[in-house]
Formats: sequence, structure tokens, C-alpha cells
Amino acid sequence: ALLAMEMGLGKTLVAVMALEHRIKTNGARGVIIAPKSAHTSWREHLALGSARSVVLSASSAQARITAYERLLKRELDCVVISPQAMVSDHARLKFILLDRPALLIFDEAHGAKSEKSKRGVIFEDLSSIAQQIIALTGTPKPNAVDDFYHIVDRVKKGALGSYNDFASRYTYRMFDAW
Repeated sequence: ALLAMEMGLGKTLVAVMALEHRIKTNGARGVIIAPKSAHTSWREHLALGSARSVVLSASSAQARITAYERLLKRELDCVVISPQAMVSDHARLKFILLDRPALLIFDEAHGAKSEKSKRGVIFEDLSSIAQQIIALTGTPKPNAVDDFYHIVDRVKKGALGSYNDFASRYTYRMFDAW
């Protein structure tokens, strides 16, 4: 799912509700990737539910490893990490997401829109193996319409067709003119 809603309309709350539902119905674990500036909001929203969670804002690599181990042992239901930790802990996160059922939530997903950025490539890799993905953004088209294409394509590969198809179908300019 892609929640592309303006700030203050409840993206985080909707994502927490989805996580709570997945935990209760099939014991899913969640990995939430959010900028550190949003960690307080995630902490507050997660406290409204029953999910056993940990928000790893200013944590060492060892603290994150410990949290990931607790997640795999089902002592935790979800962890909240920064995009920088996602890049650093890519292999560990793949292992967690392969252990089904798992939900990947990416807050401020437009931060992974760049086709060749490390964040973008790693988010694309993680989303390709996650059982479910929820991407949140208040700015789905930060700079250009192709930003929207890359965000959606990372959430559900091929949903908008190829980039050429998307550009010719949904924009006024033909791809070759770019």
C-alpha cells in the first residue's frame, strides 16, 4: 500500500492500525523505517496499541542487533529504525523479512525515490522480499512526476508498467522528449 496523504491526516496511525491487525491475525513482525525526526511520533502512536515495540533512535549497532534478535525470537512485535540503519543493517533486515509473516513500513518513502541512491536500491531490495509493504509519504511528487513512479514501483513492482509506458500514458510529455 502507498499512503500518500498530506501531513496531519493520519498516515502513521493508519500504519500502526494495519500493523496491530497483522500482529493479531497472523503474528506478523514489523520493521518500520522512519527518519529520526519522526521517531517520537512513532513512539507515541505505537503506545496507543498493544504491539511490543522498540524505537531505536540513537542506538549503536549492537543495540540494533539485540533488538533484531528479540524480534526474531518474538519477544518484540516491531522495531523502528532510521533509513541510515536500514542501509547499515541491510542483510539482517533481509533475514528478518524472509522469516514470515513480516510487514515493512517505510515512513517518508519519498526519501527512497532516487533510482540509484543507496536508500532507494536497498528499499527496493527489501520490498521485493517483504510479505507486505506500507509506504507513507506526504509528498509523492517532490520534484518531478517520475519520483511518483519510482515510489510506487518500489512498493509494487510493475504496478504502473514500465517507466516508458507510465510517462507516455500519464504525462503530457513523451519519454523521448525528456
